[in-house]
Amino acid sequence: MSELPKKRTAPYSGTPSDPKRTKASASATPDRQKDENAFEISVEMDDKFSAYPKRLRQIMEGQYQSLVEQTMTKFEAGSPLQPRFAFAVTRKRMSEPKDPASDYEDTRQRTYQALSIANKKALEEFLVKVSSKRPKFIESKMPQQPMSNPHFARVQSVRAGEVGWGFDMYKCLSLHLTTMDGYSLRHESIYVERKPMEAPEGKEDDDDCLVVENPDAAPA
Repeated sequence: MSELPKKRTAPYSGTPSDPKRTKASASATPDRQKDENAFEISVEMDDKFSAYPKRLRQIMEGQYQSLVEQTMTKFEAGSPLQPRFAFAVTRKRMSEPKDPASDYEDTRQRTYQALSIANKKALEEFLVKVSSKRPKFIESKMPQQPMSNPHFARVQSVRAGEVGWGFDMYKCLSLHLTTMDGYSLRHESIYVERKPMEAPEGKEDDDDCLVVENPDAAPA
């Protein structure tokens, strides 16, 4: 008696019914996936900032990356780019025992329309002191009651030869350096302060906006 041919096993077809195969989202079309993955943004601070702690630099890199990503999202959506806040950079110096002749607050406040840019400017202005003195860095923790600059900057207290650094409740940077000058302690600080920005007349506030058009440009 002749044997019947054995039943052949069908080759694996990779159909969605296979439990090992992950279903793709119905809304994620190939074109959309390709567009979303077209660019990957990474940020790394210049080597000149290597005098600062790694953790501080990583926070700054994250802030700048968020700025770029959020700004591009606004451009792609065609949304207006009107900021809600301005960020002012202020420098201060004080001596102990107190000497009014050497105490000052820099009234040449520079104001920027993005937090990460203002924080970077503060780092740049303090870089000369940090590079020349090679101080020890101490991270200032947020008190139990959240504070913003300039109040947060005032609670930083470090010993001579140390730099206190930290971010207030709005992620604004502050740096505080203490040095010895003869028998006196000298305190130098720089901080970023968030301030509300009024919307241009006739325009409503737009959440999460970061930059504006050139205010000096002639009207169309």
